[in-house]
Amino acid sequence: MISLREIVVSLYGAYRLAWLDAKAAAYFENTDEAFWRSFFAAVLVLPFYGVILTAKYSGDADLSHPFRFVTVEIIAYVVAWVAFPLMMVSVARLLKREDKYFGFICAYNWASVLQNAVYLPVAYMMLMGIQSAAPLGLIILVCLMIYTWFIAKTLLEIDGIAAAGIVFMDLLISILVTTYADILIIRT
Repeated sequence: MISLREIVVSLYGAYRLAWLDAKAAAYFENTDEAFWRSFFAAVLVLPFYGVILTAKYSGDADLSHPFRFVTVEIIAYVVAWVAFPLMMVSVARLLKREDKYFGFICAYNWASVLQNAVYLPVAYMMLMGIQSAAPLGLIILVCLMIYTWFIAKTLLEIDGIAAAGIVFMDLLISILVTTYADILIIRT
């Protein structure tokens, strides 16, 4: 069971990483227990993601039946939270950083809470048709990619090019999961 203290400490560590503080790596345990507890971050993000899904569904008449929509989106949410850590097992092995894997995923998962707190309001504005939100969304996306790059570079103790490759893989996984889910929820 995760404690409130661990949640607060982990979110504070993610906040410090956002300020490019390499010492913030100390806020994340590099254990399999902490790894599993870090997935509680998905629970924290879920209500906000639910608001986005509600706006997405209510704003698009071409979407499938509500049950299918919710089912596909829930599966996509779980896959989005699991696919990257699964791919990172092989990447960490390839980079000879298996010993840093748990700490990296802990930091990555907790950072996702902050990333979603920043990005989801802009995504909501874009779903509502606010055109001026799109450039802001792009700027935030670039900043979040830099944030993820810093986390990979710092927690895995790798060079910037390898960290950039991890960011690209993360982005690609996200695009694939989102695109496939969108294909499945369009009314045919």
